[in-house]
Amino acid sequence: MKKTCFILLGKILCFLGKKLGRGSTLPGQFVLKYHKSMLSEFELPKKVIAVTGSSGKGSTTKVIANILRQDGYAAIYNESGSNMDAGILTMLLDHSTLRGKIKADYLICEVDERYAKFVFPAIHPQYVVITNITRDQPPRHGHFDIVFEKIKNALTTDMHLILNGDDPLLRKFNLNNEYKVTYYGINKNKYSYKKNKFDNINMYICPLCNNKLSYNYYHFEAIGDFYCNKCSFKRDNIEYLATKIDLDNGNMVINKTNNISIQFNVLYYAYNILASFTICSLVGLDEKEICKCISKMENNKKLNNLYK
Repeated sequence: MKKTCFILLGKILCFLGKKLGRGSTLPGQFVLKYHKSMLSEFELPKKVIAVTGSSGKGSTTKVIANILRQDGYAAIYNESGSNMDAGILTMLLDHSTLRGKIKADYLICEVDERYAKFVFPAIHPQYVVITNITRDQPPRHGHFDIVFEKIKNALTTDMHLILNGDDPLLRKFNLNNEYKVTYYGINKNKYSYKKNKFDNINMYICPLCNNKLSYNYYHFEAIGDFYCNKCSFKRDNIEYLATKIDLDNGNMVINKTNNISIQFNVLYYAYNILASFTICSLVGLDEKEICKCISKMENNKKLNNLYK
């Protein structure tokens, strides 16, 4: 009865918030104030995907949701961009029945890195996509190692991690082989370079032996084909690999056979597309259909606002 009352109140606040243009977090904030465990009391879809990281999580979440929708699934996500606990609760209140059942096939949550410790235990995602961890908003987040620890502490060993395998910092998540992990990455291409162009990159020391990391090539900052010449730490086991990428002409190829048209000529956005392709393939969508969905999405000028 208590849960139903709070859901009803939340729905009323969602309705009023939409009318007033202030509905992205206020209902969730109000309900959490009086019922702190509300986020964990919904009947969620069988497939729950969380997307977190310093940058790219918003656009990656939107691409995943739109692929699923184009493939005929009911997929909901925090479209307003509110990615903390109150914003995610507002989304759930808006899409639930009075009994707390979420009316969707998939729930995809963009989650702020600092709030993973509150959100992950409540929604318990089967899949966690981590885009990257960078020096993003240092006054707010502190050092990137702090962000790493916040995410790591929110994970449980039954979660399937989808990680950028070209990022040595993300490789640290599974040093002890605790998790099921799928890596995605980009092969050497005409945009790669041999010598580091940055004086201060996120990670340059091997986490196993503290030796300085070496690179066969870089894509940007610390992202690339890294290895330690004193131990086993290296880029390896990339299961979803962009084998060809041409940003100038707007196309990329994944695992040699999957051709995708892309509209934005920046490499980090290609990583977002690759992450989206990877998770959609892992949940069982046909890879050729994923390519069609992304290419159609990319070439539709009206959808440009999805990727800002």
